[in-house]
Amino acid sequence: MNSTYAAPLQGPAYSIVVALIAGPLLLAILAYGALLLRVKDPALRYRIACVSVGLLVWIATEAFSYTSGIASTPAGELTRRAVALGSTILVLAAYQPPRFARERWPAQPVVPD
Repeated sequence: MNSTYAAPLQGPAYSIVVALIAGPLLLAILAYGALLLRVKDPALRYRIACVSVGLLVWIATEAFSYTSGIASTPAGELTRRAVALGSTILVLAAYQPPRFARERWPAQPVVPD
């Protein structure tokens, strides 16, 4: 079974749909990232920065790759997956900080109750 389309999804209408989906997500991520300006606790700032950057890079890459048409190429698929993996690791590092983050900032792992 072949999973490719006869004609790739591209064009102004498709880009508008992607922008209507990704735009509010990107704005919400930027608003969450703006908390860095209000929070003074270094551990919270570390978490906000990691989560904001991870999600921002992931969603922006996905939106760009789908609107530019590179999502359907092998290189685009590999890039999308690598960025998603990197973003996931960054968000995970926000809540399970590596040793250098625990030493530089007082960011301790979050332990569920």
